[in-house]
Amino acid sequence: MIANLKKKIREFVLSGLKDIFRAEWNARIERALDAKIQQAMAKRVDDEGHPNLSPAFKHSQQSSVINHHVKQYGRVIAKEGFEVMSAARAAGYSPGEFGLGSKACTFEDMCSPWYHRWCDELKMAPVLHRKVWEFCYILQVLEENGTLEEGKSALGFGCGQEELPALFAARGMDVVATDLEPEQVAGMGWVESGQHSASIEHLYHEELVSRQSFDRHVKLEFADMNAIPERYAGKFDICWSVCALEHLGSIGKGIDFVVNGSKTLKPGGVLVHTTEFNVWEDEETIDNWGTVLFRRKDFEEMAIRLEESGCKVLPLDFNTGKTLVDQFVDLPPYGGGHESPHLKLSIDGFASTCFGIAAIKR
Repeated sequence: MIANLKKKIREFVLSGLKDIFRAEWNARIERALDAKIQQAMAKRVDDEGHPNLSPAFKHSQQSSVINHHVKQYGRVIAKEGFEVMSAARAAGYSPGEFGLGSKACTFEDMCSPWYHRWCDELKMAPVLHRKVWEFCYILQVLEENGTLEEGKSALGFGCGQEELPALFAARGMDVVATDLEPEQVAGMGWVESGQHSASIEHLYHEELVSRQSFDRHVKLEFADMNAIPERYAGKFDICWSVCALEHLGSIGKGIDFVVNGSKTLKPGGVLVHTTEFNVWEDEETIDNWGTVLFRRKDFEEMAIRLEESGCKVLPLDFNTGKTLVDQFVDLPPYGGGHESPHLKLSIDGFASTCFGIAAIKR
């Protein structure tokens, strides 16, 4: 009897101790997990470079007020900026005067006569918008390096429904414009937003080129930027893309594309690509995602690899401007033109603008 009682007491005590230790152990685990969760939530990207999509930002409740003030501020500086830009329209210039290198979009560029000249040729309003800058930058680099001439050949990647093939054709240049196979872009949003070309008709812009010249000079082919066809090797005077290489799946794939794309050029040919530039960070960024953001060190690596592959890279300039227009970072919903400047915008919490990389094949 006494032995059985002692046994039950012992079992009871041990059971209690187990519960105590289990509770303490669980509490420790929970504290450790809480610390890990808080640490993870504080990061803007995960270990693979994916944007942190958790709703844990401390001041998220204030987002609507912050957004309102940002938009109001943007409209004011856009109006002032456009007035400054307008003065540049009357200024003339010679084609090689500016010597553009590999650079970021700046307000100074938009106040330069070359920006307004190409806006006029593209039949675009000279607005404060980084996307308009991309087209003008590419054209200015090509002209300064002697490739916007009749008889030259141009290869474009991820062309969507852009205007450059039509403008090249109007100058008597032969163009191969490429995009992904329609089946590969299903559900990605490119078709719905007009950023994919499934038919050559999507590339025809009657305000820029006659039907006869377009049909004579422009071809549409389907090609994967991550697997450039061998048939393009050494065939072209120009290789270009407009804000496409950040959608190839990773920063590494984007760099590989630029280097591999240089192999399509003849000696003396020019490559020029525009993409997203992570303005304020050189460590954290978005990688392995639908849209990646290149850092300064990524462009420096790109330049080294281009040089090793037989190209002369136009000097890298990471100046992103000092004016109020340059410092303004837009928030969604994104505007443009006279409503809101769009030289920089927030992409999943990172300030980004456009950057152009340019090189000449030796």
